[in-house]
Amino acid sequence: MFLPKNDNTIAQDRSAEQARREGYANIESWVIEAIPVEIRRGVTVSVQEVVCGDPECAPIDVAVCILFPRCVIFMLLLCI
Repeated sequence: MFLPKNDNTIAQDRSAEQARREGYANIESWVIEAIPVEIRRGVTVSVQEVVCGDPECAPIDVAVCILFPRCVIFMLLLCI
């Protein structure tokens, strides 16, 4: 059986989630700014954390997926 979280733990969880979302937004804006203006229109950028179970791997990787409107997909995996 699990004990309910106290207010302090809930506040810490919310703070961590907010920081994570801000980090995603920062990466998305950096990627969009790096794309030339001529091809930037309609581009969708998705940023996600990927947990790696391999002991030789970084514990958390960041996956960046860039979708262009003409069905060209570019994916990048950053090891943190």
